Amino acid sequence: MKKLLAIGEALVDMFDQNEVKVGGAPLNVLGAYSKLGGESYFLGKVSNDEYGKMILEAMNKYNIKNDYVVLSDAPTAKALVTTLENGDREFEFIRHNSADQLLTEDEVKEEYFKDTFALHFCSVCLDDYPIKKAHYRAIEYAKRNNCLISFDLNIRLGLFKDHNKLKKTILEFIGYSNIVKLSIEELEWLGVESVNSLFVNDVKMIILTLGKDGSKCYLKDGTIIKSKGIKVDAIDTTGAGDGFVGSFLYQLSNNKENLDEISKDKIQKYMDFSNRFCSLSVTKKGAIDSYPNKEEMKRFIITDKKTPSSTG
Repeated sequence: MKKLLAIGEALVDMFDQNEVKVGGAPLNVLGAYSKLGGESYFLGKVSNDEYGKMILEAMNKYNIKNDYVVLSDAPTAKALVTTLENGDREFEFIRHNSADQLLTEDEVKEEYFKDTFALHFCSVCLDDYPIKKAHYRAIEYAKRNNCLISFDLNIRLGLFKDHNKLKKTILEFIGYSNIVKLSIEELEWLGVESVNSLFVNDVKMIILTLGKDGSKCYLKDGTIIKSKGIKVDAIDTTGAGDGFVGSFLYQLSNNKENLDEISKDKIQKYMDFSNRFCSLSVTKKGAIDSYPNKEEMKRFIITDKKTPSSTG
């Protein structure tokens, strides 16, 4: 079994009516990967407070390994989630000197990357906190140990004061990645000429999620693989994009080929699977709680391929 390692934030999502669920994009990706049968490890700092204990309990529940977790007396970050009528959501963060921001580069060990299939991260922890340097160290070790590097932009503008600096940082980290996932809104915000302009350095695959219109996978040779969404009644789209990434990486992990050797038919199959995975997840509230396991995916019957669902 190939393991997935994700670095970044673990926090709690606080919904309407005081409902609290464990979240944080990297943790969500690991949750999707684990629920499908993969081996996943979280690399980050978690608080000793009541919410931190909730995070550790959820990791145990979903078989996300906490071997690389560092405990802290700093508080847990909180995301106040407002669910809109269409199932989409808005976020407001309570995150000042929270535990997730304080992971240091010295707390990232090269041994964590032995026998690791891929390293995954997003942009939430790329502001000027200690954990940004931890990302540099993790990427260095991942490259040294021939791990795939996966970057989901997952832009949360409310967390950053300087949006121009954020844009430059994101473009920098895209250059360190092999797989880049972003939404159509994030692409527009970046203001780049085209998706193809993001193929820099070792970027081999770019996945663009289109909300209810499904997703597209761009390859370096100019190929575009389209996958339609599926009609569902969306209740909550929280973590849908993370579920897409986690389920996509799970499928990649079962491949013997290198990333640039995988057939286009296989990529099409993987994209369709991940769209179905998201379609199931948005019919329930929360992120990891809403993700289907392997058996639920097998039982999922597609009734309408014409009207897609959200993939975040």
